[in-house]
Amino acid sequence: MHDRLTLIYILQMSVYIHSTIIAFVYFIIKYSESRIKRINKPIDEIFKDSIIVFISTIIGLYIITLLPSENETVPIVVFTDKPNF
Repeated sequence: MHDRLTLIYILQMSVYIHSTIIAFVYFIIKYSESRIKRINKPIDEIFKDSIIVFISTIIGLYIITLLPSENETVPIVVFTDKPNF
């Protein structure tokens, strides 16, 4: 039980770490783009967009964990015995 909780904790932290990295990269790209194109986009607006990217990434990664992976095989249940009726 303890190992399973540790694994769940590690996976959750991994989601937050990945989401933070993706949001940070998004922030850097948008900030650089606004400076290169000389668009005076406020940093608050870029930060707000980065928060939306962070939340969207968490939701997207959560949905991915709900989908069955290619390695999971669902056994097909087939009745092969003689019927009881």
